[in-house]
Amino acid sequence: LKSLKEKYNLKDLEVFSQDTLDYRVTFSANNLKQADLTQRNGYAVRLIDNKKLGFASAFGDTNLEELVKKAKNLSKYSPDLEIKFPSNTKKDAKTSSNQQSDTNPENNLEDFKSKGLEVIDSILKEAPGVLVDISFDFNQLKEEIKNSNDLSCFLESNTYSFSASIKETNENDFIEVFTAAVDIKLPEYKSYISELLNLYNLSKKQAKIKNGKYPVLFTSKAAKELFGFVEDAINGKMIVEKSSPWVEKLNKQILSKNLTIK
Repeated sequence: LKSLKEKYNLKDLEVFSQDTLDYRVTFSANNLKQADLTQRNGYAVRLIDNKKLGFASAFGDTNLEELVKKAKNLSKYSPDLEIKFPSNTKKDAKTSSNQQSDTNPENNLEDFKSKGLEVIDSILKEAPGVLVDISFDFNQLKEEIKNSNDLSCFLESNTYSFSASIKETNENDFIEVFTAAVDIKLPEYKSYISELLNLYNLSKKQAKIKNGKYPVLFTSKAAKELFGFVEDAINGKMIVEKSSPWVEKLNKQILSKNLTIK
């Protein structure tokens, strides 16, 4: 970075890189539907040239010097700024999960497939005739930021997620129960299957109540789903496309005052 900084006569230069690796195996209606591996990487450059800030980014294999040249060319459109990039005042930062992931894609995919078949088999033994949907996901994220002032920070995280649902239909009614979990290691999915079967059995016990107002208790999982729409509403792409329900709602009351987000 220092050589590129000197070559293009820059005050400061910064590079951010991100690599993601995703494994996904899904089953739909008791059958394998998807087994995919997706890998993405990207780079972003910020620089200061004659008090002007330049920025450029790219995905995939990237020539860093070409990205620096692009950011320098774009910096001429920036207003003059009094800005300085931070220096390395602390040791390199690293945060990672305590779960060592298998770097062989085939091993992870095959393991998820076998676990999915095991889950479906265990559910059908307890509830013959139902339709089971399952999803196993693994995401590995690596991020690094460096600048010409010797700043160097690195972040690595692994995230596993698991979801499963049971569906049953008949002429007069239908039942669907769902459970999910996210963790830095593969969730103990067998315990969630027990929970799912318990919910299924409870849902088959119909009850009647009198008309009137009753308090509703939201568990922690239900509360999370209650706020799920917020993630879509603040999605940058949806806002740009003006498809977010919160477009042009800045400084306006949107949610009930009884709901808070911190």
